[in-house]
Amino acid sequence: GVTEQYGTTGADTLLWTGQRVDGFDGEDVVALRFDEDVTGADLAANLNNVETLDLDMAGSNQVSALTIDDVIDMTDGDNELSILGDGEDSVSLSGAWTQGTTEGGYVNYSVDGQDAVLKIMESVQVTIE
Repeated sequence: GVTEQYGTTGADTLLWTGQRVDGFDGEDVVALRFDEDVTGADLAANLNNVETLDLDMAGSNQVSALTIDDVIDMTDGDNELSILGDGEDSVSLSGAWTQGTTEGGYVNYSVDGQDAVLKIMESVQVTIE
């Protein structure tokens, strides 16, 4: 029994439940936990106005087949998503992602012609498919 969660106009930290979450305004974080394995499509279908995914909770958490459209769909108008995690966590990117510079412990990823930025902590295992 997980209780439904609601975003506010401030900064929120919410748990991934697989249910619809709208972070509204503020810098909002959604945390995965307990060895969760979700697809980018699952996240995009259920998250809106989220700026950060936190994989650094208990277990080896995974995001698979994350596309640029998924990032655009789950974020706010800034189209910027950060992913936190450690060496147990992994993200697979699907599409024409390009790895960019590393700044402040995050590796920047982008897709030419798309107005979105993905920042993934250096410690997270990343593959581009």
